Amino acid sequence: MAKKYAFKALKCLDESSLNYFTTSYSLAVQLSHSNQYATIDSIITNLENILEHQIEYNKEKFQLYIYKGSL
Repeated sequence: MAKKYAFKALKCLDESSLNYFTTSYSLAVQLSHSNQYATIDSIITNLENILEHQIEYNKEKFQLYIYKGSL
């Protein structure tokens, strides 16, 4: 049930916000417990696409997130 609402929450969040990235990450972790790897791959691909488009415009905004994700 939490997964269902997490997907709905993502639709309500601005894709360029840090909340979108953290919610997506939390959802991917939840999905990994039920071995839903295709959905996780879709989420990761979506995040990568958003970062590629946004990083040129808001480089400082995502530096902390990229750093945390690489740890």
